[in-house]
Amino acid sequence: MKTISHFITSFKNWNKNFVTTEYDYQNHQCEIATMFDLYLHNKEEFILYTAKFYAKHLKNRKLTLKHPYHNEIVCQMTYNFSPKDIGWGDATPAFVNFCFFIDKNNQFPFLLLQVHHFFDILVVEDKLIHFPHSPTFLKNRLGDVFTHFRNIDIAELCFKHKNFVFTLEQWRPYHYFSEILSAVYEIYQQSQEIIPIGKVSNFFSPKFCQIKNETEVFIRSVICPMGLKCKNSCLEESLKEFNSLIEKEDKEDALDKENLSSQELENLISRYKAN
Repeated sequence: MKTISHFITSFKNWNKNFVTTEYDYQNHQCEIATMFDLYLHNKEEFILYTAKFYAKHLKNRKLTLKHPYHNEIVCQMTYNFSPKDIGWGDATPAFVNFCFFIDKNNQFPFLLLQVHHFFDILVVEDKLIHFPHSPTFLKNRLGDVFTHFRNIDIAELCFKHKNFVFTLEQWRPYHYFSEILSAVYEIYQQSQEIIPIGKVSNFFSPKFCQIKNETEVFIRSVICPMGLKCKNSCLEESLKEFNSLIEKEDKEDALDKENLSSQELENLISRYKAN
């Protein structure tokens, strides 16, 4: 536990204890290095690789990563928190996710910060590593990591098998559909399994998502900004439920009828897809 405690204490004076470092991804063999390489050279392959990464870990609901520097060591996510857990104000988006990883011997901790990508900042050893195009405001709140962790039992961070689910939390509609939901569809395409999610309010949840109450850690379902790749899928699923989702009065006002036939629904879906 001493190693974990020392790592956490380092966040008290993070700007002195952590040095912003370029990650030498070409000389490492791990998921983090592969993501760096693919994102910089082939973004479509990056999206596919990250979706497959999530899908693989859905099978046992344990999220693991090889250590970014000691690639022979596997670390597991054992804890997460978001800004709402430490009382950040409304000016700071509550959808930032802090993910703590540790190896089975509790010797090699690191922290991922998620906003728009699988990770936007990686804090490992005495290094602060930014993923390409990560938001600059994140590092200015690293001191609050210490504020949160000093109030919890270090034993909560120690190695233990914990189930994860995806959090779909996002306040802004465009970001929800272009980052959160687009990633969920990509993951589902690779897994073809029910996607476990936390019980949060959101704009739209596909039928293949299912709330899991036995959650122990949350991972943000992001890969990278992808635009509205999920638009047609969302429209098709929503329109198929048109008769049950739309209020009777609204349907009568817009369509002069209470329900649409199966053929009329298909025509409506085709029309929107064409646009």
